[in-house]
Amino acid sequence: GSVQSILPLTNNTAIKLITVEISEIKKLAFSRLEKYKSIWEEDKGDYQDMYSNFKRIIWNPKNKFKIDKILEKNPTTSNFEFFIKYFNGFLKDFESQAPEMNASFILVDFTNVKHAYINQCRETLNRISSFAIRIVEKRSNEIHREIEGFNQRINMDCKTLEELKSYLNMLTQIRDLTMEYEFKIKDLEEMIRIIRKSGGGIAPEIQQKVGQLLLDWVSLLEHSSAIELSLKTKKELFAEQTKEQV
Repeated sequence: GSVQSILPLTNNTAIKLITVEISEIKKLAFSRLEKYKSIWEEDKGDYQDMYSNFKRIIWNPKNKFKIDKILEKNPTTSNFEFFIKYFNGFLKDFESQAPEMNASFILVDFTNVKHAYINQCRETLNRISSFAIRIVEKRSNEIHREIEGFNQRINMDCKTLEELKSYLNMLTQIRDLTMEYEFKIKDLEEMIRIIRKSGGGIAPEIQQKVGQLLLDWVSLLEHSSAIELSLKTKKELFAEQTKEQV
């Protein structure tokens, strides 16, 4: 009796069509599932050019080191800004991705994958920002030492004509280096802006030191200009003595 009741159903055209329809829906669902899966997994693949897909850098430790090497070799503000801008963009993109995607009757949960992407991206951003902070600290210390060196030399007393010539050359050097130092200091200020924009924390004392550098240089420049003016009489005296000796 049960076999006889099944046969009419299997021979029914409507049942066959419904079965085919369900099969097609299943194929479409699994096709979408593979597509969604590939959105996340294709970026993990191996490739030659790290610039072809920056997202892949997140999953490839070798390319993380490539970024480090680029920044170590050429730690310019533009390079730091370039990488921070890209990874900030990826971070926003990952955070905006829906944790769940609908593949017909299958709901795919990508929450863990999404979190993994975000964590990897933040780790990369933090590493780049930390390196940028070290560069700012190193360069600000160097500029501070150089300004202090000029301040020490500017207080020396000239007793001979050779000492006076050397001293005057130093005063001229300070004046000639002004634009270069202004660019260096402004570059550090720009680096701090980029670090803060990326969400990286930078110690207040480092920011204060960078903020003080330009004031220190201006003070040095004004001091050297005043000394150069005051040495006019001394230069004339040395010139007269040289004429008499000749």
